[in-house]
Amino acid sequence: ALSVGYTMGKRILVQLIYPWLKLYWFLVRPKTFGVQCVVQHEDAILMVPNTYGRRQWTFPGGSIERGETTEEAIRREVHEEVGLRLASLHHLGAFDATINYKRDHVAVFAAVSVHRQVIIDPGEILEARWFPPQDLPALAPTARQILTMWQGRQL
Repeated sequence: ALSVGYTMGKRILVQLIYPWLKLYWFLVRPKTFGVQCVVQHEDAILMVPNTYGRRQWTFPGGSIERGETTEEAIRREVHEEVGLRLASLHHLGAFDATINYKRDHVAVFAAVSVHRQVIIDPGEILEARWFPPQDLPALAPTARQILTMWQGRQL
């Protein structure tokens, strides 16, 4: 019961803070650095909607912490969000996007997972599902850009 309460508390906190973050981003227009990863297992790729924002399907990822390399950041983020350890990791490139008024530089990776069992962080991730690449749900605009990068260099 404690973990359910903690999880719901974290989700509510994230949802309460998000509008204030958007206001901050609008006023300050910060430059941020993030990572996202197309995680593949056999014939499927992993998609997640976040608990905040537009809740569109996208790829696991997040912010780079001070002192982290992009590779360290994506390995940490994927493990935190969906509980997977990545077997192989390939840098696909990067792009700049303006999302909610912040200028975000996103490093994109592709990776292979040795198994399909995910353990989501319900404070940040609504759900995680494996999809065949030819049968994906409606994607967030940045996820479509990432998918195009991945399709150009599949593992």
